[in-house]
Amino acid sequence: MLVLMGACGSIVGPTAMESTLQAQNFDLATQLALVRSTATVEFARMLVTVEVLSTESRELSAQRDRLVATLQGQGTDVGFIQSTLPDGRGLPEGISAELLLSGLTPPPQSTPLGATTLAGNATPTLPVTPTPPILTRLLEPTLSNGVNSNDCASTSQTSFSADTPEIYIVARALDLKAGSVVTARWTYEGAVRGQYDIPFDFDVNNACIWAYIDQTDFEFTPGNWTVALDVDGYNLVAPFSFSITAP
Repeated sequence: MLVLMGACGSIVGPTAMESTLQAQNFDLATQLALVRSTATVEFARMLVTVEVLSTESRELSAQRDRLVATLQGQGTDVGFIQSTLPDGRGLPEGISAELLLSGLTPPPQSTPLGATTLAGNATPTLPVTPTPPILTRLLEPTLSNGVNSNDCASTSQTSFSADTPEIYIVARALDLKAGSVVTARWTYEGAVRGQYDIPFDFDVNNACIWAYIDQTDFEFTPGNWTVALDVDGYNLVAPFSFSITAP
């Protein structure tokens, strides 16, 4: 019991030195917050000043150009105009409003004490969709109820009757190499109804290719549908929406 009381007695309240350090730390934190807020205000004022000067400079330049045009229209000598109205832009040579703006860097923003920051001061970034490492492109995707002799769509539509015999997805292929596999994926109301692979044993460049479904594949149920085309596992035609209506 004596040991416990002694231990408790040894940590009651900060020492005089600790109190002094805490007070100094609080004063420094307050001064730092004040400096940062002042810097932010001053930076905003500088931006406004530069914008105003830039606008005035452009207005003066436009006025000069109109005056020069008027003098030239009246037959005034060009040399006299250039010597009398030098091409001044309101800023020293080599200095522009854009240059001034690019040189201004916003002051660092203060972080409230106790706030959570990103590990390593990392900057959050938006997700970027990677570009497929293949040259093949499928352009101008079109839905149709048939194709012509050149394999291109005979019609272009996004609505079909449930008794339509066949529904085609057609696209113009660029740099589709022999050995590539095109996958057509048909989806009804978010659920995949069918997915088919079409291997190509010849090159296709700037020509139409197609895939289709008919009544023997599955029922053409009225509702919302999509179809997507992949090449060698890379999605090159995003889900293309269409509808099927009751006959």
